[in-house]
Amino acid sequence: MNILFLLGKFPSIGGVETVTTILANEFSARGHEVHVVSFEQAAKTPAPALDSRVTLHRLSYPVSGRANISTLRDILSSRRIDVIINQWCLPFHVTRLCRKAMRGLPCLLLAVHHNAPDCNKRLEGLRMRLARTGNPVTRVFLRLLLKGCAMATGASLRYVYAHSDRYILLSDSFHRAFRNITGLKNTGKLLTIPNPVTVENREFRYDPSFKKKEVLFVGRLEPNQKRVSRVLETWALLEPRFPDWTLRLVGDGPEKEALQAFCAEHRLEHVSFEGFQDPAPYYEQASLLFLTSEYEGFGLVIVEGMSFGVTPIVYGSFSAAYDLVDHGKNGCILPASGGFQARQMADMAAGLMQSPSALHAMAREAAAKSRKFTREHVVRQWEEVFRNNTPTP
Repeated sequence: MNILFLLGKFPSIGGVETVTTILANEFSARGHEVHVVSFEQAAKTPAPALDSRVTLHRLSYPVSGRANISTLRDILSSRRIDVIINQWCLPFHVTRLCRKAMRGLPCLLLAVHHNAPDCNKRLEGLRMRLARTGNPVTRVFLRLLLKGCAMATGASLRYVYAHSDRYILLSDSFHRAFRNITGLKNTGKLLTIPNPVTVENREFRYDPSFKKKEVLFVGRLEPNQKRVSRVLETWALLEPRFPDWTLRLVGDGPEKEALQAFCAEHRLEHVSFEGFQDPAPYYEQASLLFLTSEYEGFGLVIVEGMSFGVTPIVYGSFSAAYDLVDHGKNGCILPASGGFQARQMADMAAGLMQSPSALHAMAREAAAKSRKFTREHVVRQWEEVFRNNTPTP
């Protein structure tokens, strides 16, 4: 099988880019011929390293311009591509590019949505502004703008769905949201394939002797989606009660200075800003993982941590959280119905921090649950889609 991944930036730092590298390497190792096409190369080399057998190609802007149509068609034809995996299914221009380039060629187009269908940066930004303003005129304006953006998103999703052979979501729970925002009733093209664990403990062995009294956050330090300020709000309630524990923030981003200022204002002494790092060593020794995002597609860091026996405590703002975490068994979920409650999350964490036996039991269950998301398991699901769908010219 000849497979082509299409995405906006590659190589680059990001979840979609990392997942693409992992899948490309796994497909290549299984004997498939793999190509990656991107519009921007934001880094010299991908991390993790890309298999040397995978071929990189570059397009340019505008996305669906004639030059790109010609270049992509030449790649599809000369490399005899069987499957395009569209990792950048919004905006719809990418799908339009693919359809024009593959016209008359026997090629399968698979769209992959890497977030909840009804959540994206623009929509969430408007929702944040609406929640923070008390001006009635501004609120009316923002509601109208939010409604318009939601309608535009739905229209774009409908186009991509109509012009793709399959539309892949990361969770079964996203199917309803997809139907709601698009207004589509017949959604037989929808499939669910989760992302594979990108930082994987292949032994899935939980050893308490490796663990330290550490709480971990892994991700971008930014206020729109990740809401790392909530992690610190929760930690501010925990640090005085557990002075022998440490919070480590692995990642970087535009909110770093504001978060450091919060720590200084609240005199938090056991918070460590680690920057961008390989998270594996941190997973190996951490006991708890906090994730307080306002929205997520899949929350890959949850499964990564679980494979190392890190017990997740997650704000249940996204439905896929309930696919990953069985509350009270292999982690804890703070319900989103009442909005984020730092005190409630702190109480969940404290219950485990002061009970090593309960924490160890959850950690063992977490490691066992993460096996559902191994690379081998996910790649088999992809190959089943390849086998069961016939490319159409």
